[in-house]
Amino acid sequence: MFRIFGFTLAAVLATAAITVAADTPSEKKACESEKFIGTYRIVSGEKDGEAIPKERLREIKVVIRKEAILTYDREDNVLYAASYTLTPAEKACHIAMKSTRPPGEGVSASGLLGEVEGRVKLIYALPDGEAPREFKTGRNQMLFVMQKTESDTDIEEAETAEKAK
Repeated sequence: MFRIFGFTLAAVLATAAITVAADTPSEKKACESEKFIGTYRIVSGEKDGEAIPKERLREIKVVIRKEAILTYDREDNVLYAASYTLTPAEKACHIAMKSTRPPGEGVSASGLLGEVEGRVKLIYALPDGEAPREFKTGRNQMLFVMQKTESDTDIEEAETAEKAK
């Protein structure tokens, strides 16, 4: 069930220090990790421009911490982990990630992290992929749309809202 995520989310999610660099105070504030801290449910995803079946995403939980991004399965086992840094980009934050857990330990990925319409979007390039410039996948890229949750009720509401779209 989670095979599609094997190598790809390993390049995305985990433990690390965050370094935020910005040219202006408003840019710095927009890319501070505190803005993204929380527990999320993945409500949709894409790989290479194609939708990832929702049943593959249904039980994945993403936790973004000041110094870590982690993904968990339904039994709360850590699936993937990566260190990251944030820097301002034109419409979001540029995120540079490095996997800290097998499979793919040490693999780097580059992308964007931002809040769009009340949800957090993460898009990044897979190995041999070009770093994305917008929240639309191309070849060798993955995108996840996440809804911040505090409980199972919030997760159910996020799924219902996504189905209504």
